[in-house]
Amino acid sequence: MQTVVRRLLSVLFAALPISLLLVVVPDGAAPARAATVVDGPDVSSHQHPGGAAIDWGKVRANGREFGFVKATEGSGYANPYFARDYAGLRTAGMIRGAYHFARPAGGATNARAQARYFVAHAGTLTGAGELPAVLDLEVTGGLGPSALVAWTHAYVDEVQRLTGRKPMIYTYPSFWRNAMGNTTAFTGYPLWIATYSSAPQLVGGWTRYTFWQYTDRAGISGISGGVDNSVFAGTPSALTAMARTAVRPGAPTRVVASAAGTTASLTWAAPSSGSTASGYRVSVDGRQVAQVAGGTLKYSAAGLTPGGHQLSVLAYNAAGTGPAASAAATVIVRPGAPTSLRLGVSGTTVTAAWAAPAANAGELTGYHVSVDGGPAATVPAATASYSAPNLRPGMHTVAVTAYNRIGDGPAASAVATVIVKPAAPANLMLSVVGTSITAAWSPPATDAGQLTGYRVRLDGGTPVTVPAATTTHTFSQLAPGPHTVTVLAYNSIGDGDTGSAVATVIITPTSPTGLHASVASGTVTASWSPPVQIGGELSGYLLQVDGTAPLHVAADVTTQSVTGLAPGRHRIAVAAYNSAGISKQVATFVLVVFAPDSPGAVSVVTRLGTATLTWSAPANVRGELSGYLVWVDGGNPVSLPATTTHFAATKLTAGPHVLEVAAFNTAGSSAPVLEQVTVVLPPTAPTAFTATGRAGGNLDLTWAAPAQPGGPLSGYRIGLDGKLVSQVAASAQRTTLRGVVAGRHTVTVTAWNAAGTGVTASRSVTVLPTPSLSALLSAARVKPGAAFSVSGATARSFAGQWVHLQVWRSSAWHEVTHAVVSSTGHYVLRAHALSTVTTTSYRVVMLPNATRYVGHSGTVRLRTG
Repeated sequence: MQTVVRRLLSVLFAALPISLLLVVVPDGAAPARAATVVDGPDVSSHQHPGGAAIDWGKVRANGREFGFVKATEGSGYANPYFARDYAGLRTAGMIRGAYHFARPAGGATNARAQARYFVAHAGTLTGAGELPAVLDLEVTGGLGPSALVAWTHAYVDEVQRLTGRKPMIYTYPSFWRNAMGNTTAFTGYPLWIATYSSAPQLVGGWTRYTFWQYTDRAGISGISGGVDNSVFAGTPSALTAMARTAVRPGAPTRVVASAAGTTASLTWAAPSSGSTASGYRVSVDGRQVAQVAGGTLKYSAAGLTPGGHQLSVLAYNAAGTGPAASAAATVIVRPGAPTSLRLGVSGTTVTAAWAAPAANAGELTGYHVSVDGGPAATVPAATASYSAPNLRPGMHTVAVTAYNRIGDGPAASAVATVIVKPAAPANLMLSVVGTSITAAWSPPATDAGQLTGYRVRLDGGTPVTVPAATTTHTFSQLAPGPHTVTVLAYNSIGDGDTGSAVATVIITPTSPTGLHASVASGTVTASWSPPVQIGGELSGYLLQVDGTAPLHVAADVTTQSVTGLAPGRHRIAVAAYNSAGISKQVATFVLVVFAPDSPGAVSVVTRLGTATLTWSAPANVRGELSGYLVWVDGGNPVSLPATTTHFAATKLTAGPHVLEVAAFNTAGSSAPVLEQVTVVLPPTAPTAFTATGRAGGNLDLTWAAPAQPGGPLSGYRIGLDGKLVSQVAASAQRTTLRGVVAGRHTVTVTAWNAAGTGVTASRSVTVLPTPSLSALLSAARVKPGAAFSVSGATARSFAGQWVHLQVWRSSAWHEVTHAVVSSTGHYVLRAHALSTVTTTSYRVVMLPNATRYVGHSGTVRLRTG
């Protein structure tokens, strides 16, 4: 069970009855068992992890005699495994019981409801092999001791009523002492105590226990995990007897009843079937009056009232109660007065009706009826009425006596008045105050002087009876709407004619429901549903915009349009009204929006391929601004939030571009504002760049315009060895640098425009010195065919360069020999033979590459002959 206290067992059981011997070890271990130990588990859904089943056959084979199964908890939980486990116990041949885990709350009504819920699921537990129902009492549900004791009484009483057996109470010591105030009010019920110590502890005045739960961690084959285990305080046969395995006795035989005076006697013989009776219960007229031992076969009931009495006796034993056997006896005395005498008047006839005397001895012969003391009429015993016709109007006394063979009893008398039905009340008027209607009227013109009162009815409901002296009645807390009040006068004859009137109760209506407002083209349309409660009648609605004077709307209209509202947020409120007042408003908000004006102060700046567009908010947003739309060169718009007033268009190509911006909201967008801008990018490097060095310190540079000028060029900048040495116009595509020192140089050309300096084109070039020509042998004339040498010098840094001797012939220079400049800068052109006898010019040329001559010396004319 779900006990609160969980402790380990570590010592022996003590204080058990002599018939029990059980050695207890720590929780979860199997105790050493003696042959007389009667024990068994109690289970719930916790013993079905993952839906696992319990093998009750193994549990029985493990020596367990009985088992309890949790059936219910509170008034809403039923153990889904109860039916399976309860049937499994029976199949395994084990004694079985069921328990209910209490969830106390409230009072006796809750307790009885839980009891009924338990019995509905567990059954009456009165079959063979079934133990009494168990109340598992472990939690208070917030109830104090006195309330919890009362709750427990109500529960066990109801279970006993439903099952015919006293239920058992399961608890633990600290709970009973504290939560139940250690009450001794339940010692008449079997006790199941949970004590996880060396011995069971008794509480609440109990001197013995029936079951002792000593652990919640027993290991039992067939059950998954640890489980509660208890021992029975008795022998196996005692447990069998408690479980009703004996056969119930049959009905007593030879039952005879007799009466003498006011005493009735009953005799009987023992039942002829079933087990031996432990005793007998005797009932008189369905009420048990005695319980006698099994050897007693008679009983006398004294002081009985006159009349017929039914005497019954039933036998019982440990298996239950057998059927009853009955016999009748009649106590005869002079009859009492007839009961419930009542008189009715119809016209001039008075009819008396009555009931038999409370004690008529069952031997009633008849009745004597007299009117106003006159001769008595005789009425048979089976008849309980008498009519006296043709009576004069006025009061009449009717007396009725019952009689039997002993004689007449006392008379019962009543007075009746012969009257006529009253007329309808006069001058019926209704007045309404709040939710009350007061009816006022005057007495009927004729009421035969015997007006009993009035019956006042509202809307056909149950009538209210008003005394004859009262001519007003108020109905309060009425629902709104029309009500019909009827009033009739009545007397002992019956109801008179009815008067009626109608009045309407009117209260302030509740608020309209479902208010919704929509906007279309500047027109706001509000719609709503009528109030849940119109208060009796509805006069109409009041529609208010922004707290201005309300607009009246007819009661059958639930929509209204409002025009001419300025852009912006507006509060739309609606209230219902009638003659009693105005309801609370229901309100909603709506936004009236028109397309905004265009953005203002639009401007654009560009830098390095980025155009930044800026603007200010529209002068009039016309309700609410959703944001801005920006277009670049007519492409797809870019949407920006209303808080942004700039946009950067990046990676623009050089040239003209168009940027546009418009404001927008839910009503549409403004006209776009257009800005045109020309993007200028730094140019790329000049193309086809060449650099040629010439003797004498000159550098010839040529180039073509950049492939991407990025905009109108401003010019070119010429650099030499990292220094700006020249700047030329944008139209120039060549220039010459003069006076350049001979040697290796880096020359650059860079285009520039309004966006800045572009990419530089660079070349390495050598400026050759002018070679010198020192001599042509030693004479100015050379004979034809004679050889001669040419020598000269240049800068030492040009060692290894080739020098060539050229001769002018046939209008062109022709190479005739060559040599290499030495490490000192000198060179010698040797063994050249003059082949012609002419006047010929010679020069020395330095050759920087295989195709071009540069840097020649001055020419020398050599004569021959």
